[in-house]
Amino acid sequence: MDGQPPLNLISAYAPQTGCSEQEKHDFWEDFDEIMQNIPLTEHAHIGGDLNGHVGEKNDLHSDTHGGYGFGTRNKQGISILNFASRHSLKIINTYFQKKPEHLITYKCSEYNTQIDYILASNNIFKLYKDCKVIPGNGLSSQHRLLVSVMKLPKPITTHISRADSIKWKELHSIKGSPLLEWAHAYMKEDIESDKSANQMWSDFERLCLEGAKEILGISRGARRIGKETSWWNETAQHIIKSKREAFKAWQKSGLEEDHLLYKNLKKIAKSAVAQSMAKSREDFYDRLENAEDENSIYKIARQRYRSTLDIKCNKFIKNAQGILLTTNKDINIRWKEYYDQLMNEEFSSKKMPHMPPVEGPIKCIVEEEVSKAISKMKHHKTTGPDQIPADLWKKLKESATPWLTKLFNAIIKDGKIPESWRNSILSPIYKQKGDIANCGNYRGIKLTSHTLKLFERIIAARINDCTRITENQYGFTSGKSTIDAIQLIRVVMEKHRSNKENLYLLFIDLEKAFDRVPRNLVWAGYESSKHPGVLCDTSARYVHKHHDARQKPSGTWRALPRKRRSTPGICLKPIVIQPVHGLHHARHPKASTRVYTLRRRHSPSSENAQSLQETLNRWVTQIEKPWATH
Repeated sequence: MDGQPPLNLISAYAPQTGCSEQEKHDFWEDFDEIMQNIPLTEHAHIGGDLNGHVGEKNDLHSDTHGGYGFGTRNKQGISILNFASRHSLKIINTYFQKKPEHLITYKCSEYNTQIDYILASNNIFKLYKDCKVIPGNGLSSQHRLLVSVMKLPKPITTHISRADSIKWKELHSIKGSPLLEWAHAYMKEDIESDKSANQMWSDFERLCLEGAKEILGISRGARRIGKETSWWNETAQHIIKSKREAFKAWQKSGLEEDHLLYKNLKKIAKSAVAQSMAKSREDFYDRLENAEDENSIYKIARQRYRSTLDIKCNKFIKNAQGILLTTNKDINIRWKEYYDQLMNEEFSSKKMPHMPPVEGPIKCIVEEEVSKAISKMKHHKTTGPDQIPADLWKKLKESATPWLTKLFNAIIKDGKIPESWRNSILSPIYKQKGDIANCGNYRGIKLTSHTLKLFERIIAARINDCTRITENQYGFTSGKSTIDAIQLIRVVMEKHRSNKENLYLLFIDLEKAFDRVPRNLVWAGYESSKHPGVLCDTSARYVHKHHDARQKPSGTWRALPRKRRSTPGICLKPIVIQPVHGLHHARHPKASTRVYTLRRRHSPSSENAQSLQETLNRWVTQIEKPWATH
């Protein structure tokens, strides 16, 4: 439906004749409410069993009835006509003159009636070219298939963005050996040079991408939607190609011997495809049986489920007024407006108190830290804007560690990160709940440079060593899990239940918490927790002048500056949030309630309602005026 006017498809089933009048009245009231919620700029197409006879003639409602109906009008049919008149609808299957067999939608031994209808908005009525019943195809023992032919107002144009990408999977094969040898030699030579951090990375990035494209090759982009390729191999490809050539030869010659050859190759191709599919399923079952833990099994099951979905991603969204957008230009403008407001919205607050930074020398990054960070990176992850994967560093771990150590130390010394690291790709992922066309129901996942993530892991580990947070913090805390907090809450509930004591629980969910944390609040949290100033400055320089590029099926827009908010999707995110939690808990060290923090959700509890209400009021005050004096 790219570029087409929004069309609302509605399926309806009205109460039968034997139902009460109240039930019928409630049905039409609910139907009226649904129609009123459709914006005036959108169209409606309704199909269903309305259990009424609108009659053959249009003497009652000529604006909705075309005069080519069937049978005699009854009370339920009048309700259908009144409903269509109220909402400016046309009953499509009364506007085409047909034989009775092509009008009867319900047929049994005694009754031949018309109770199934297709209704459409007046402004798209001319798009319908035909509407009739197909006598031979029955939906059930009595109902028959009603079909309408509609011409779309605009030609269908399907555009799939196919950005070229490097075949990094070949890095794990023999084909990737020359690239690894080149990278090893380059780093061994480059480590002796005296370059800035930005120059070191720019030279390596440019030469590495050129070599990877030449050695590993470039893919044509994403595969076509709806094509299952897990069983496809060279053997099946060769046999199917031979079958197609034999079919063309038979069609051209018409000889019986060519026909027999084609039939024989067809059987062989069918057998080869079946064997290939069976082998692909064996690989799947082997992965399932050899899964290391429950998470691996869950991941395999989720991938298998998603592969069966007819619609794997949604492109169309609503604007701020709730109107559905169908053109790529409008969709991109809406996403840009949404993220620009989300990331850069500023809330009023008092001026932050300034605290002197913690001065002093900082230790140089050592190879052990870099090696540990590389070992924590995962294979086969989507690359960021620089297209250099973590697989390259894991393959070059021994030879890449000294070069990366020099690069990271140069960044801290110069106080500048490479300019290309400031770019990222922000991809909205549906949360699987709420309206799929609402931007607020998407979680922004950001793809950044994998080399940047290595640097982040090192900085995060150092900041974590000098960060102290409350013991009730369970989210993003090493050695703890949000499951532990849930279990503690259940234990507290059971204890109060057994003692027959009152217990009041309150669950606080901070909407868009990670996206709405102001930078100045983060830096104040660092200063209050006495973090080294150099580490704070390093984090600040990364976030400063950061730009996101959004990527969706509708296309890509670039240069979205992030001015106020923190940056989602980075390894530093948990460490960035922790000082803010610590700053909040430092304000109220002796609260009369217990507060268990689960990532961005908080669950305070108390034995009396008044104390819990006071805690909630303090939370609201803290959030709305984070720098008010207490």
